[in-house]
Amino acid sequence: MSRKIGALAVGRFMFGAALLGVMWLIWSAGYANKQFLAGNITEIANELNRFAGDFSQTFFMVQLAIVLLLTPIFVAGSVFEERETRSGEVLLTTDLTRREVFYGKFLARVVQVIMVVAAGMPILALTLLWGGVAIHFVVIGYVATFCCIFSSGAVAASVAGGSETLREAILKAYGYILVFDGLILPASPFLLVPLLRVDFGGALCVGVIFVVVQLLVTILSLGYGLRWLRLAMLRQRRRVTADLAAQMARRKPPVAEEDPLVWKERYVAGENEIVATMSFTMSALTVGVVGIFALVAPFPTGWVAMGVVPTALAAAAVLVGLGAAGAIARERQKNTLGDLFMLPGGRTDILRAKLQGAIWRGRSPLAAVGVLLLLAIPAGTPLAAVPLLALAAAAFLLFAAALGIWLSIRCRTALNANAAWMGFIALFLIGTYLVADASAVRVPIPNTASGRSGQQFRREYPAWSRVLNPVMAWQELAMTPEETGVPTANPVPWRMRVLPHRPPRDLVPAAGGVVLYGAAAGALWLLARRRFEREGRDE
Repeated sequence: MSRKIGALAVGRFMFGAALLGVMWLIWSAGYANKQFLAGNITEIANELNRFAGDFSQTFFMVQLAIVLLLTPIFVAGSVFEERETRSGEVLLTTDLTRREVFYGKFLARVVQVIMVVAAGMPILALTLLWGGVAIHFVVIGYVATFCCIFSSGAVAASVAGGSETLREAILKAYGYILVFDGLILPASPFLLVPLLRVDFGGALCVGVIFVVVQLLVTILSLGYGLRWLRLAMLRQRRRVTADLAAQMARRKPPVAEEDPLVWKERYVAGENEIVATMSFTMSALTVGVVGIFALVAPFPTGWVAMGVVPTALAAAAVLVGLGAAGAIARERQKNTLGDLFMLPGGRTDILRAKLQGAIWRGRSPLAAVGVLLLLAIPAGTPLAAVPLLALAAAAFLLFAAALGIWLSIRCRTALNANAAWMGFIALFLIGTYLVADASAVRVPIPNTASGRSGQQFRREYPAWSRVLNPVMAWQELAMTPEETGVPTANPVPWRMRVLPHRPPRDLVPAAGGVVLYGAAAGALWLLARRRFEREGRDE
């Protein structure tokens, strides 16, 4: 009753259609240009086997990424929907036990995610017709996927009870998932799937560790979440302890008469003190460690601008985008939107305050991005690239915030807005990269330039990929020299430090992408304002 059947049907259809698109892109990227469609039947069978193997591996990698991104939103949102609508308090007064309520909410959302994932089974079954994919690869791949669904959902359910907002719960869940499924390599599904294709024995050893870790994470997370279910369902989440009372009684800055909405977003609707402290600590620690390595470690040229800064910018964009996506929808769910209309200012002022509040809550990672851009200069990034990267970061961040504000107005709940934001960003980045990879051509590199024996090739992506894909545009604007393996400790000519020898036309597509995202952010902002103002006239 809490989810629409039509929305799940559309989700299953879109997931299956996306997988069919991935199949076509892989074929176009590596097999469409080969002349083997007629001739030796053995050669044809071998090529089809390789294509089926490549597609099945990419299939599971993309599926795992989508599962780990969307499952926490669905599961944590089930708790916050009950909290915002106060229906959780009604559930606690029924004859249902606490265990029945908790596992009912958890399993219902997990089954919905599994139903969406099951839509890809017929697509993957097509590869069995071409050979090259063993049945144990498919079975173990789906076992790993289902384990990730249960573990990530359990983590989201456990952190939802101790979180103040849906955005806070999602970000905490992503942090734990990054540790369990990314940093602990023997327990990472992204290591298990590629290893399963090349070394079945080694994959079994890794699979045992993977299952044990996922099982422990699921059991411990479910136990913790069940313990704190009662406070998770109530509007008053935490007991008023002495420390909490002191924090609530702490004097806040005086309300600014000219802009009380912004004051409210900063000091009332913002993140709690613990989250702000953790965000500042992590940002400061990242800047400190990167600064030390940038000055003394002989890492490859441009490693800060090419790897560290995009990661920090992605974290800031997720923080700001999810905060903006739940801004208006959360007020609508709590029936507090009418109270905002009583404050001085119109609907546009409310939207502007929500946007500023989302950016304010991401101030620590944003400041870290600015400092990391400066540290990229001693790490080998040309000086001329820093202002271009700063403009690109501002454009991408404003687009993420404007998209979140627009979705917050279009969607009725914060859960739908957050899921739509994360799903659109993930599918757009993956989709544009796969299309660009399918359209790439192999360009020979002269032996004199490569310094290696034999003919060398490099993949040249089409110009539009640097316009649409922010990651590829960032890599171009970083102006990293071709010799990325040269340590920064080696002497680099001063001219290359300021402006490397690169034709200006190479930067035009990436610069056009920055302008495009800036214009898209402005367009989304105008659409959000018009939609919000029209709601006021209709009421």
